[in-house]
Amino acid sequence: MMNIRKIAAWLHLWLGIVSAALITVICATGALYGLREYIRYDNEDFWTWVLDGHCFLWLPLPYGRIVTGCTALTFLVILISGVIMQWPGRWTANAVRKRLWFSGPLHTKRMLMNLHLVLGLWVLLPLTVLCLTGMLMAFDWFRDFVFLFVPEDKQMDLMILNSEIHDGSIIGHAGRMIMLASAITGATLPVTGLIMYIRRKLRANTGKRQME
Repeated sequence: MMNIRKIAAWLHLWLGIVSAALITVICATGALYGLREYIRYDNEDFWTWVLDGHCFLWLPLPYGRIVTGCTALTFLVILISGVIMQWPGRWTANAVRKRLWFSGPLHTKRMLMNLHLVLGLWVLLPLTVLCLTGMLMAFDWFRDFVFLFVPEDKQMDLMILNSEIHDGSIIGHAGRMIMLASAITGATLPVTGLIMYIRRKLRANTGKRQME
């Protein structure tokens, strides 16, 4: 189990660093586009620009779709590795409470940990759904694999259903709010993770200098 945790920690850190900016942009533009129905701004060019950023990162279509798909897949691995890192050695009420609720004095370090770990676990399921449904729209190979199990006359219905699951509209207003909140939180996770990593590196470097 220790080796699995070490591998998960390594993947979580380095994949997070490499993809942080892309994840933040995709989640932020997705959240912003999700607000379209709730804010009064009818500039169609602006919303097309936002959607283009969410789907293709403003890159040419074939390349942008591949990059966003790879980012969704990377984010999925980051989410799974985060769960492995936080998996308690023993399932006790205290262990569950620490992972699902803000705890300790809310100074800067603790607040960052709460924002990253606790909020990350709360939106784990919706973010996983967002990654998988996004991959289905971005990757031809993934879509072809799924279509192996779907009758040909139902494949278009599946893609429509996939889109409704992606934006949460499949369960109405509540679903949209869940996906919107999850996308907003998803945009913050790379930021809080990077800040924690930088603070940890700075403390380690300060400690080394003091020992010299």
